[in-house]
Amino acid sequence: MKIDRKDIYVYLIFFAITLAFFFRFLDGAEIFGFKDLSRYFYPLRHLMVEQVKAGHWPLWNPYIFCGFPLLATLQIGFFYPLTMIHYFLPFDLAFNYYTILHYFLAASFMFMLMRHFKFSRTASFLSGLIFAFSGYLLSVSNMNTSLSSVIWLPLVIIFWDKVLRSRGLEVLGLIILLAIMFLGGEPTILYVTGWLMLLYALFFYKDRLKNTGTLILIFVIVALLVSAQLLPFLELILQSDRAQMANFELISMRSFPPREIINFILPFFFGNQLRPGNYTEYLLGRNIQDWLLSPYLGFFPLFFAVLAWLKPDKRIYFFSGAGLLALLLAFGKYTPLYPVIYKLLPGVSLIRYPVKYLFLTTFALAYLSGAGLEEFIRGEEGKLRKIGIILLVLIGVLGVGCWGFMIFQGQIFNILRGHYPPKLPGFFVSELYQTYKFDLKSLLNLWFFMLAGGLILGLVLRQIISRRAAAFFFIGLIFIDLVSVNMPLSCPVSPQIYHEITPNLKILMTDKDLFRHFYSLEVEKVSRLVYGADFDQALLENKDRLTANRLVPHHLYDVNGYESVELANYRKFMMSLKDEVPYKYINRLNAKYIATEKPVSHPGLKLVRHAQYYYGELYLYQNRKVLPRAYAEGNSVKILEYQPEEVIIEARMKKPGKLFLADTYYPGWKAYIDERETKIVRSHELFREVALDKGAHIVRFTYDPWTFKLGMVISLLTAAVLLIFTVKLVYVK
Repeated sequence: MKIDRKDIYVYLIFFAITLAFFFRFLDGAEIFGFKDLSRYFYPLRHLMVEQVKAGHWPLWNPYIFCGFPLLATLQIGFFYPLTMIHYFLPFDLAFNYYTILHYFLAASFMFMLMRHFKFSRTASFLSGLIFAFSGYLLSVSNMNTSLSSVIWLPLVIIFWDKVLRSRGLEVLGLIILLAIMFLGGEPTILYVTGWLMLLYALFFYKDRLKNTGTLILIFVIVALLVSAQLLPFLELILQSDRAQMANFELISMRSFPPREIINFILPFFFGNQLRPGNYTEYLLGRNIQDWLLSPYLGFFPLFFAVLAWLKPDKRIYFFSGAGLLALLLAFGKYTPLYPVIYKLLPGVSLIRYPVKYLFLTTFALAYLSGAGLEEFIRGEEGKLRKIGIILLVLIGVLGVGCWGFMIFQGQIFNILRGHYPPKLPGFFVSELYQTYKFDLKSLLNLWFFMLAGGLILGLVLRQIISRRAAAFFFIGLIFIDLVSVNMPLSCPVSPQIYHEITPNLKILMTDKDLFRHFYSLEVEKVSRLVYGADFDQALLENKDRLTANRLVPHHLYDVNGYESVELANYRKFMMSLKDEVPYKYINRLNAKYIATEKPVSHPGLKLVRHAQYYYGELYLYQNRKVLPRAYAEGNSVKILEYQPEEVIIEARMKKPGKLFLADTYYPGWKAYIDERETKIVRSHELFREVALDKGAHIVRFTYDPWTFKLGMVISLLTAAVLLIFTVKLVYVK
């Protein structure tokens, strides 16, 4: 791909803007760390890096769910190229730089796409700025998989367009880009991109059958190229709740409520997830989504997206339609369209959280905004005057509205408060009022930005400044707006949140036995929330509650866990536990410590600590009758070595019997008795068991999945064929 030398200056500006935007993360004194980033990506990526540096493939995670696949989850991004940064820098610093780098790339790739479509640098710069620093993309700094996959979309469109025109060497670049998009960890992005590519080919090019066949062939090659990751992932999916327990209610969770469209212009209108307890069912009812922190773009990106329609072309129609369709899909259960697509379109039934589709809406609006700015710079003055009159009317109406809200704000709040129960807890009344005050401030900010934009437009119409100069003023306004609103979405936390040993952790880490901990369903529910006067302190308290995955870097074993997909059998078992403390099960699970929200009276439990937090409390008990991780009743069993992919046990059997290991039964695990392979039996639907004869034996359990080995062979062979094809193509040329 040819790069104009002048474009390099734009990339340098994007680089400088990205560093300035994330300056507080550059030295590692603050770490990206909100919600899923803290409890999922940091701990599991830390485990992956730890295993790689120890010389192992990161195949298995022994610390959650009594053992769970690690590489197969896809979301650790082991094969994703930019993950390499973690092996060369201190982990906390690499974790930050990994995220920061993606925003520079997002802006640069979107700029490339607009330049590919022959837009000016000014318009292309605006599209890159909006795409990279939109509410959607900054929200998914908390969801690394979506961030790592979606930034490649503009490059995919460029290469697909080139392939459709020439079918030259660009096809290799397209295959690599689609592979990287998949390896980033969010299959939804690749899935939707595939459909977008098909529609693009059908809409813009005539040879529809040939283009469809080309697209299918490309995706087949991509699947072969990523087989080392794809085959283990598919094996996990087939064993998971996604395949065996999926239903419309589960898949349509976290649909985007249509009322939240207003958040594109007025941020956090219904509450802010970054404020503990502010965005909650207490205030909004059950129809909320807490996956995307904010879709905010601001008024002027949408204003310029409308201007693009002053002179629409085929691409305006296409990207407008794609963005609108994605928005309708994001509505999920709130629209009659989604149930139909759920039933008819293959693959949709495996995608949880329809709100994810908003990535395409954001991408489309970024494109349209750039196209609209181009029309502003080059379009007819008569149309621009009409737009100016409409903007002036909007400014006037909003100004009157703001004036009215400020005068009658007390009365309006009382009306709003009247829609809630009289006994609404005082904490939530306070949060309701804070949201209301924030919305009034947002209205005023919107009015000021619109007024500033109106003044700029007025200067253009009076020919006091040129349109190109005005375009830079508008870009400045948009950047200031995006920074002021969206910067907090990249929520920083202190490194101590990840490294500090809290009191409950200290108790568990002092105990040198091999054991797991268990927490009740109520503890799990509270741990998923973030309540506290201080965000860092709230996360630290959640860690002390033994929150899922947070203890993985401390090498503590959890009966529970948190994963995007869960094993169906294990999930069914955990859902069947009706009691607060299912004592008859936790012994077999090797749960030596039990955490509950309320005190429990049982002769086998000893209270070791009672803690009170900003919200709620926790009782930590020691289970004095816990069964060991491995045992054979009435016989001597000793674990000699316990590693992620290997467990070695010495068993002295007085008579023939069964050796039970309280680790998850999963394909790929093999057992050897005195170095002779034997069959692993599924015990109690969840665990591993082998039959032993009388006498002394060394039993070795090894995780050696055929899906990974076969996948590696296929990936390497495919890469070799592609390399040979490329060399031949270049040589022939």
